[in-house]
Amino acid sequence: MATETATFENVYDYLGFIGGLLFAVGFIPQLYKQVKTMSSRDISMPWLMAYVLALSVYGIYLIRNKLWPILGPACLEFVLIWASIIVKIITDKRQEEDKTRTGHPVANGVNASCLESNRTLQGDRSNEKESEAHSVVELQRGSL
Repeated sequence: MATETATFENVYDYLGFIGGLLFAVGFIPQLYKQVKTMSSRDISMPWLMAYVLALSVYGIYLIRNKLWPILGPACLEFVLIWASIIVKIITDKRQEEDKTRTGHPVANGVNASCLESNRTLQGDRSNEKESEAHSVVELQRGSL
């Protein structure tokens, strides 16, 4: 019994390629959100590792059976999942450093330096309000 290989010989090969490509491209919005928000807190590392394992086993199967139309998208998906893992490691480390520095967890990817700048700015505004109030009191005393 001869082994058949998939080489875009029929419409089903194209459907397999398109389906695999859609699966792989589906990771791009998630990866974009991870990078944009610098937060991966809600993404489970065990899930990511299980996905890598599944893709690895699947890749071996695709190579063994020479299913080239599906292997390309699977490789793209493998690259994107590893990119997601790397971003998760970086953002989790950054959030842990921010938590250590500020004493509380930082939500939604807002880093501690932004929070500290905001606190400083609010502190400056409260000082301005205090000095304005003090000036008003002095003016009232002087005009009486």
